[in-house]
Amino acid sequence: MTSTNHLTYVETVGKRMTLKHLYIVGISHHTAQTDQRASCAWTQESIITMSHTLQQQGWVQEHVILSTCNRTEIICLCRHNQLKEWCVEQNMPPDLLYQKQSTEAITHILRTMTGLDSKIIGETEIIGQYKTAIQSARQRKTCTSTLFDLLTRCVHTARKIRSKMDIQVQSLAHCVFKKIHHQWPDLKKCHMLLIGAGHVAHQQLQYREKLVKKPKCTVLTRNPKAHKNLEHYSDVTVGHIDQLSTMLDTHNCVISATSSTSYVINRSQRISSPPNSHVYFDLAMPPDIEPANDACLLYTLDHLSHEKSQQTSIAHAETLINEHTQAITQQLRLRTHIDLIDSFRKTWLDNVEKLDKALTSDPTKKTDLLHVLHTKMQQIHQRLQIKSIPTLPTQNQSSIQYAKTLLHTPTIHIKHLVATGNTSTIQMIKSLNHLNTEELASQPE
Repeated sequence: MTSTNHLTYVETVGKRMTLKHLYIVGISHHTAQTDQRASCAWTQESIITMSHTLQQQGWVQEHVILSTCNRTEIICLCRHNQLKEWCVEQNMPPDLLYQKQSTEAITHILRTMTGLDSKIIGETEIIGQYKTAIQSARQRKTCTSTLFDLLTRCVHTARKIRSKMDIQVQSLAHCVFKKIHHQWPDLKKCHMLLIGAGHVAHQQLQYREKLVKKPKCTVLTRNPKAHKNLEHYSDVTVGHIDQLSTMLDTHNCVISATSSTSYVINRSQRISSPPNSHVYFDLAMPPDIEPANDACLLYTLDHLSHEKSQQTSIAHAETLINEHTQAITQQLRLRTHIDLIDSFRKTWLDNVEKLDKALTSDPTKKTDLLHVLHTKMQQIHQRLQIKSIPTLPTQNQSSIQYAKTLLHTPTIHIKHLVATGNTSTIQMIKSLNHLNTEELASQPE
């Protein structure tokens, strides 16, 4: 490699984000309770504002913000590790934050996408939430190249892992109705009040539809247009949220899943209910139901988790994730140094072409050139500790064709060394380029 080419390569690598620049900072059900996570449950409007602010920081190249019921985290490619400090400035509690970097970050992404990091192990919604966050970031142009390619590859990989996982997926609705059935073995004695008409509310209704014995159900919503979407559910009464106080007196099971930023059911409404008469399920983030010192049961998202009977299946899934993390890491390392590998190949072929043109007047020296190429490639094989012997030229094979044939084995070997993180590989490739430039070009003209 010439000094000019080497300088260009160093400048390019200096600007390129690599695996070591990948950071994740967040808060989740592993580090914080429901009420603690509520302050970081950002709306789409909040995400847009914070994303714009973050992208203005000089140390950031790309980022994605993911905010769900169980987690809020920022996936970022940044030059300097200032992400955690920035998150603290956005009022994220420092003692509740976790941070992942490099390979650990990729493992975390795959565990999250496959549902292994979820409160309900194996749940399938998270990968859709991740895809939505990625597409939103792409539209805002905060995730367009390196990070976008990485996360897209992780989505594809997570799907492959999920297809091999043998975990029995239990939905949030399954966990809710399991507790309802425990409270009311005869479901006909359960009078269910469902507040909200979004995705989570529809999940509860769909699960109820499959039951042979169904609890009575009333749905309250703010939006009259949502009424039509609820008409196809059997034996469901639909009303407006203004009827809430009255409905609390006639229903003993309350499931709330709205996108309200304030409490839908406050403390005074809780306490005014008859003692021991209600069971509450708060499936919203931030919470819909204000805690109160009463005798009623209140289940939040933290109380609704997976069955702990699938440890073998979970261990198998963890093994798959570790294997795929290693594969993605190797691909990223290879992409980081692909320019230098291409430069090695190009320098070799350029010098061969120059010598080939210089020797066109003397056909006898053409044969000498093939032997020179064979000898030089043997030296390269020795430098790379490749045990195989370079292919001998075939009859009537041109020097350019032969030079390309000789490149196959060392190129594959170099890519393997780079992908597996061999720290001496880059300097080795530079020395090979030096060999090409200085020694091959010095052959007789």
